[in-house]
Amino acid sequence: MPGKNTQIPQASRRLSSESRTDVKSVCPMDSGGDNYLAKKPKKNKSNKILYISTYNVLSLLSEERLTELECELENIKWDIVGLSEVRRRGEQLITLKSGHSFYYVGDDNSSVGGTGFLIHKRHRTSILSLKKFSTRVICLVLKLNTRYNIKIIQVYAPTSDHTDEEVDLFYDDIKNALSDQQAHYSILCGDFNAKMGTRSDVAEFSLGNYGLEGRNDRGETLLGFLLQNNLFQMNSFFPKRPNRRWTWRSPDGRTKNEIDFIITNRSHIVKDVSVLNKVSTGSDHRIVRAKLMIDVGKERHRLIKKTNSDRPWRSPPDTVCFQQYISNRLDDTKPEEDINVLNETITTALIESQNIYCPRTKKESKLSEATMRKMKERRDMKSEEMTTAEELRQINREVSKAIRRDIRAYNQDKIEKTIESNKSMKVLRRGLEAGKKQMTKAKDKNGHITTNREDILRIVEDFYHLLYKSQNEVNSDSRTELELLTSKEGIVNQGSEEMPDITLDEIKLALRKTKNNKAPGEDCVVADAVKIGGHCLLRKIARLFNLCLFNSTIPEKWYNAIVILIHKKGDSAELENYRPISLLSHLYKLFSRIITKRLENKLDFYQPIEQAGFRRGFGTNDHLQSIKTVIEKSIEYNRPLVIAFVDFHKAFDTVELSAVLDSLQKCRVDYRYTKLIYNIYKNATMMVRLHENTNLIRIGRGVRQGDTMSPKLFITVLESAFKMLEWSGKGLNIDGLNLTDLRFADDIALFADNLQDIRKMLEDLQEVCVQVGLKINISKTKFMTNLVPSANIAIGDHDVNLVDRYIYLGHEIRISRDNQTCELKRRITLSWAAYGRLGGVFKSNLPVCLKRRVFDQCILPVMTYGAETLTLTVTSAKKLRVAQRKMERSMLGVSLRDHVKNEDLRVRTGVTDVIYQIARLKWNWAGHVARMVDGRWTKRLLEWRPRADKRSRGRPPTRWTDDIKRMTTDWMRSAQNRGQWAEMREAYIQQWMQRAD
Repeated sequence: MPGKNTQIPQASRRLSSESRTDVKSVCPMDSGGDNYLAKKPKKNKSNKILYISTYNVLSLLSEERLTELECELENIKWDIVGLSEVRRRGEQLITLKSGHSFYYVGDDNSSVGGTGFLIHKRHRTSILSLKKFSTRVICLVLKLNTRYNIKIIQVYAPTSDHTDEEVDLFYDDIKNALSDQQAHYSILCGDFNAKMGTRSDVAEFSLGNYGLEGRNDRGETLLGFLLQNNLFQMNSFFPKRPNRRWTWRSPDGRTKNEIDFIITNRSHIVKDVSVLNKVSTGSDHRIVRAKLMIDVGKERHRLIKKTNSDRPWRSPPDTVCFQQYISNRLDDTKPEEDINVLNETITTALIESQNIYCPRTKKESKLSEATMRKMKERRDMKSEEMTTAEELRQINREVSKAIRRDIRAYNQDKIEKTIESNKSMKVLRRGLEAGKKQMTKAKDKNGHITTNREDILRIVEDFYHLLYKSQNEVNSDSRTELELLTSKEGIVNQGSEEMPDITLDEIKLALRKTKNNKAPGEDCVVADAVKIGGHCLLRKIARLFNLCLFNSTIPEKWYNAIVILIHKKGDSAELENYRPISLLSHLYKLFSRIITKRLENKLDFYQPIEQAGFRRGFGTNDHLQSIKTVIEKSIEYNRPLVIAFVDFHKAFDTVELSAVLDSLQKCRVDYRYTKLIYNIYKNATMMVRLHENTNLIRIGRGVRQGDTMSPKLFITVLESAFKMLEWSGKGLNIDGLNLTDLRFADDIALFADNLQDIRKMLEDLQEVCVQVGLKINISKTKFMTNLVPSANIAIGDHDVNLVDRYIYLGHEIRISRDNQTCELKRRITLSWAAYGRLGGVFKSNLPVCLKRRVFDQCILPVMTYGAETLTLTVTSAKKLRVAQRKMERSMLGVSLRDHVKNEDLRVRTGVTDVIYQIARLKWNWAGHVARMVDGRWTKRLLEWRPRADKRSRGRPPTRWTDDIKRMTTDWMRSAQNRGQWAEMREAYIQQWMQRAD
């Protein structure tokens, strides 16, 4: 490393009279010609102070090092900390649990080098841009006010092991960063791996008269760059004692050099640069901090004010007082007829009661008091001149071990509490993560990528504005939808001329079905508070709901949704790769759940047996069983089969409002409910929450994401589109009835016995779906067949690709004899993936009883999902059992060399046997299928026998019903007697357990 080989001369702790040169004679001149230290800054309320630091941390790869750094920074004032040698892979912006933002850039393939920023939470909304120029140069632009920005560039220079060419490329990246985006103030900081010394000539205006003596080649290169770009190395302009100037110490402790610098283009804003001993994380560098004073007016105070995130819900210790406060607030109000005022009254009472009676929890510290004392001891030792390098290495090792031990204990405690309280493992994983990831770049419609945060907001706003813009052309000659709805021709349900009031019982039932711990909408009301709010609160809510129902409108605050973007996979700059999650008002969701419950039976009545999505009594097993039975019998009887799997482009976001209203009228829904739904959707808006919220975006089409009513509305629209199809004679002939399609919401499978029919069915479906706003995504629509096609199916100008496998409703589908076994192998693979994600639980020191609970709740369901629809063979069963045994050995830390018997393993783990679980699920499912009386394809296909076709010679493949018929030949008749069927279940399970041994 250049410049890290010269010892500091022994100097007195006190500055000599010679070193106290008149400050006026050494100060650089800024662009305005003022001497930046010659005049004392006037006291001005608009003078704001920023603390910018740079620190080579050696590594932030582990959670322990990041926690250690955050803990150490609590000892100093800071706003921005530039970081070198982060050693994390890739590029990411994370909002940490503390509220601070952590941005890092590293190599994608190795944990070497890398740079980053730690940004104080008070500046979170002021970030304009975060941009990577290389893994060694990154840039942050911070907004001070509407006129002024400050640019902070963090660097990590190549060491002496790197070539001069790499150094030249490094400085080219810095030059690009300086010129990329104009800012009034620029700060360049980092580990430059260069010794600069002090000013040796008047021409060297970039340097001051203070610094450690000596300059090397890399220092000359850096000085030339500063002079060329009118930059000032500010470390050298402030007199400090020698022991407060060095920034790097060699491993043996003999060599100390100043190689970490803070550089600026506006020297007058820097009031001090100090090397601090109060931050020590075991690095061989010390943190360098600059104090900046900038006069930007009062507007900056508004821009960097503290931004509190939504306060998390905490249950009140005294529920009675909580309810009494709400009751007193609501009883004092007069009967209100304005829904907006009444909603505001209810919301205010809930939030005020929560602020008073719900405890505020302090930030949890992952580190113990003993570790904190050990870290303070290290800081004190590092500031002492008599401390040896070996002593520092020893204390660093002790601190690292203590931090690692504390964090592991903290994580284990969290895991244990989560399991004991029966909470989700997903919630646990989110709780143990360092923070929330944020969007750092976005691609516009022209393919240009930007890192400017204001541009990102604009791109996101334009994207969703275009996505939710209605594509219907308005015909001025026709009557509007609202006129049709409010006319006397509107549908009124017979016997319901007087619409019933929403009762307290309906509200209580809806509340019981509402989940706790869900993020609130814009009004910050959580369902947990409503559930314990008391009788008075429910009466007020009932009053509000009835006003909404009979006036066919809702409060204005219910129209807006806060949308959170969750990255799925692929390019993080592509907005298509994000899933929008809407946060709606919980009061609205409660109201919507009640309306949905009232309309559920009528809407389901108009749904065919082909639709299994979002319907009571239906599930994925219905369609998985049907499609596997079709394939099983097509193979056995040598029948031609073609299956097309249809994918829609953003199906729920593109259905037109007019199609929703039309489908409701076709279902004979009371016009007053239709009018209410029309008004909700007509005024619906959204805001996307990034680092700040976008402007309001009008929602002109699509069903509301997160709304209880939306799934029912979508399948109703889809069914109205399918009713327009003329598919008589198409599909598969099943005992005189044609099976054309199976639907689970927007996951659609089409069936035919020839390629011409499947092509025509796809064309017809595409034509009718356009009328309701849906568009088939041809690139993701696939087909498979046991025929020999000459080419892909052409739909217009696009081809539907032929595949030999497809993941449908979570199962891999193939038209071949290994259709069942391939999915069982996939189940094993997915189980190991789930086990790996929870490796921290299973390989920890938790009691086996807690590990057993996690296995039975998180791993076993993955192994057995849909297994009741599979044709299980003895070979497949043994593979499942072998995989489970391996997981049990891993849980106990036992290897095959320990020669522990399988029976002893099971006694110690106590987990549910996978074969036992599958056999029990299949027997129960078979009884359920046998008792179906609504004509579903699930039962029809099991009873179907293609008599016109012949089997191949030889032994037929194993059928799904073979093992059931071993227990009882006429199994469908036996299943009608539930008691008898339950008695036979244990014998069936034991039969499978013996066969799998």
